[in-house]
Amino acid sequence: MRRLVRASGRIAVIAIITFGLYLAVDIAVGLALHRSAEVAPEDLRTQPAYASEPYATLDFSREKAEIGPNRTLFGTRLYIPAAHRGKLINIERLPPTGLPYRRTANPPRDRRPVMEVLLLGGSTVLGIDVPDDLTIASALSASLNAMDPAHDYQVVNAGVTGVDSTGEADRLAYELSHDRRPSVVVVVDGGMDIFKGLYLGYPGLRAPRSGLNELFQAYFPLNIYRWLVNWMSLRAVRANQKVMPAHVRDQAELDVLAEKTIDVYLHNQAEMSAAASSVGARFITVLQPSPYSTDYIHKTPDLGYVDGLVRHNWPGLAELMTRYTRRWIEACRKLRSDGIEALDLSAVFKDKSDNIFLDFGHYNSVGNRVIAQRIAETLLQHAGAAR
Repeated sequence: MRRLVRASGRIAVIAIITFGLYLAVDIAVGLALHRSAEVAPEDLRTQPAYASEPYATLDFSREKAEIGPNRTLFGTRLYIPAAHRGKLINIERLPPTGLPYRRTANPPRDRRPVMEVLLLGGSTVLGIDVPDDLTIASALSASLNAMDPAHDYQVVNAGVTGVDSTGEADRLAYELSHDRRPSVVVVVDGGMDIFKGLYLGYPGLRAPRSGLNELFQAYFPLNIYRWLVNWMSLRAVRANQKVMPAHVRDQAELDVLAEKTIDVYLHNQAEMSAAASSVGARFITVLQPSPYSTDYIHKTPDLGYVDGLVRHNWPGLAELMTRYTRRWIEACRKLRSDGIEALDLSAVFKDKSDNIFLDFGHYNSVGNRVIAQRIAETLLQHAGAAR
């Protein structure tokens, strides 16, 4: 018995020392990674869509690199962004849910009737590729308040990187169950449904329910793990070792995945529309544009840059998006025939002459303004835009 106790004690001491060493090295790696971003931030102006943007400075690039990864809300399947406080990018907790939201440049409250617009979507909506005042949400607030001076529009940016329509439906349900009562619900999506449903082959996949995993992700030092994942991914890209998922080569399997993904997409839009209606809010879903969603009149440099980026990082995705985006355009028509407001912006940049695309699903400030303006026009074209 004494031998067992002594052995257990030695094992415990070794474990504590090992963990202490790991913790010290992990913290050092985290500090080194943070320092490397400070010393050598990415030069954003090498990208066509950033070249003429005044905010695309080294300071902004450095701040972008500081944004932490998503996590799941404890006890749920809900993804939320990491809170961040900076000069140009702020993600802060807001009532009534207490969840983190990207800051929107809303006007100060005044005596006008308040119209809250809840904006849902993925990283396109979260918008860390631009400062706070140039996101789609901020541009939408500016457009609505300029076009309808009788109301005070307050836009809430509930975008979360990586979520598709399933994640958006879950987020809306959570918002409404925690006392948010928007006047309008707008969701901007489509791109992540194609990427996750068809390219990755997981239509409608939800995050695993958080619990021990959430505690582990939130509190266990994982700088070494994250560095290794990023290093291996970057190494694979540079060595041209990225390969397309096997199912992307199988047309029959792709067609089956497309049907499943479209069904999930349509179901989620109908679910969100019904949820919004249950609290008296107007609902509109917006199909976002991509470099592959239409035939562009002007072959601007951003299209070539993004196409090279996509083919290098996600082999097969360009062809898949070109081939299947029309199915989402048809889905928008079906939603409208079912009485759900659906705004198809897949061709909104068709005749653009500016560089707009940063990658296959993100835009610079010019693109964000165009999208926001079209959404605002649609919201205000009917007298019943607000309750």
